Amino acid sequence: MQFPDYLPANCPPDTVLPASGTVYYLVNNDPPTPKDFFSKREKNPTKKPFPKAEQECQACGISVYTEIGDLFELQQKFPGFANCKPAVGTLNSDLGVIKATPSSGSSHHTFWLASGAKPWEVFKVIENEEKEQ
Repeated sequence: MQFPDYLPANCPPDTVLPASGTVYYLVNNDPPTPKDFFSKREKNPTKKPFPKAEQECQACGISVYTEIGDLFELQQKFPGFANCKPAVGTLNSDLGVIKATPSSGSSHHTFWLASGAKPWEVFKVIENEEKEQ
């Protein structure tokens, strides 16, 4: 599997798994667009790299959650996410790889997209009635 050139050496790490399962993610658009899936590093390419290689590698992935409650907690905790929309997607191994990285919620995972992956095609914004379930 090929990954974008901006990923640092040894990223993603050897301990990843093929992407699979249902995950939740915050997007700005409905329906989600390619821009919704830019990593922190893609959004800030000239920002100084994180001092730890593991942190920099995670900055090159996107944060997804396997529990929707953790996603809502993140959204409430950080005002910058207030206008984002929760989305759900079912991952498959063609999209990339994933690793549990419980930094902001116990179900937090880092998802590294494979080159050419189109995750916006498998995610959909969750409507209000779906949030309440």
